[in-house]
Amino acid sequence: MIQFVIEVVFEAVLYIVFNTIGICTIKLFTLGQHPKDFDLADYQFKYILLGLAVSISIGWLIAKYML
Repeated sequence: MIQFVIEVVFEAVLYIVFNTIGICTIKLFTLGQHPKDFDLADYQFKYILLGLAVSISIGWLIAKYML
């Protein structure tokens, strides 16, 4: 059970890390093009929250039905 919780947390952290890298890459490529249309902080915050919510939900469902 503890190992499973650690795995879910680890996956959530990986998701956040890769999301942040992806968003920063998008920011670099769009920096000179649409600086007014692209709000990095808002975009990043929404997707990190979404990623966490999805990871926790899936982890909870698996824990509920597998254990």
